[in-house]
Amino acid sequence: MFTISSENKEIFKYIRKHVLVNSEIHNQYKLDPVELVLNISEGCNLTCPYCFAGQGSYGHESRWMTKEEAYKYTIEAVKKFPSLKKIKLFGGEPFMNIRAIEGVCQAVRENQKRNIVITTVTNMMIYSQIYVNIIKEYNIHITVSIDGPKEIHDKYRKFRNGRGSYDLITKNLNKYKDSGIIINNYESVYTLFEYQHGFSIGDIVDYLIKELKAEWVHVVPDVNTLTNSDEAESTAFLSALYSDTSELYRESVSSIYPAKHALMTEMLAILFEENLGTSWCQLGQQTITIAADGTVVPCYTLLSEADRWRMSNNINSLNEDNVPKSVIDSLLQGSSSLHQECDGCVLQGICRGCPGGEFSASHRFTNKSPVGCSFLLGALEGTLTGWREKMKLSQRGM
Repeated sequence: MFTISSENKEIFKYIRKHVLVNSEIHNQYKLDPVELVLNISEGCNLTCPYCFAGQGSYGHESRWMTKEEAYKYTIEAVKKFPSLKKIKLFGGEPFMNIRAIEGVCQAVRENQKRNIVITTVTNMMIYSQIYVNIIKEYNIHITVSIDGPKEIHDKYRKFRNGRGSYDLITKNLNKYKDSGIIINNYESVYTLFEYQHGFSIGDIVDYLIKELKAEWVHVVPDVNTLTNSDEAESTAFLSALYSDTSELYRESVSSIYPAKHALMTEMLAILFEENLGTSWCQLGQQTITIAADGTVVPCYTLLSEADRWRMSNNINSLNEDNVPKSVIDSLLQGSSSLHQECDGCVLQGICRGCPGGEFSASHRFTNKSPVGCSFLLGALEGTLTGWREKMKLSQRGM
């Protein structure tokens, strides 16, 4: 439905022509993880309806990783993969399993020469001095899930009794701040509801910067948000998403705010990638996930069908040679360069996204969706337009 302007398309072609070191597509599987995700808790204290994880249970009986298991899995992964640089604590809600977090931290401390970074994404429903101490001691990098202003956030992120969670988030953020922990990384889900209530994707970013002093923001459009919409509403939403995203990235080029600078920088990194991209995401290669029961899968977005995506029964037995061929073949198909439906798109070859997220929604292992494509094309259009404008001003000496 959308593309980029003819002027930006010429600039895009020029950039790609001059930065490409290797224009061949090497569609080969290589297990060399930089990131390990530990799904330590299969449960949550909120009931967000758009949650791909089914409120943390991933469609089956909840399992919780023990402290001993978390320690063991971490030790084995660190030993097996010298490439490992980051461990991400995930769920469900990871803060509901302090013992597993302690196990991971203990294992990382015993391998401190590796300088492995521990990160986590939390809904910020839990504050305790135990967490204050462990976050400080291990310098855990925290990202908080929040969807914007209270009237937007509380529409979806609710407790089981229907009460919104916004007030508790801000209360706990202030408690952590008073304890010496400043959190300025945030994730948001953008849906049709925000659009219907007059909030653009840029408005959400601006709100997080102004009210929560965000220095990094990741806003993800919900690929399922148009499921119950008619054609007219869908068309209007996609058009607005494209134009609003374009404006956000255009403005980010010259913005003084770190969060917007980060958005633009991430897009430039994709645009100036020296090799032709072969994957929407390096799941199962540069990132792997260990489920609460020890099963290894390419990504936590695929845990609802862990049997289909099982790479190994445990981290100790995982190696590149024994990953099932069916899994490898599926992973290698996760590329816009190999999908006929992506032929002719300007993004083909550099497109990045979340095929696992789309699979959890539609059982299609692809990043192509009306919502995702509108967002990515808008980001590219805005980034190139912003830099064209900035260069013109520079040439004028302004």
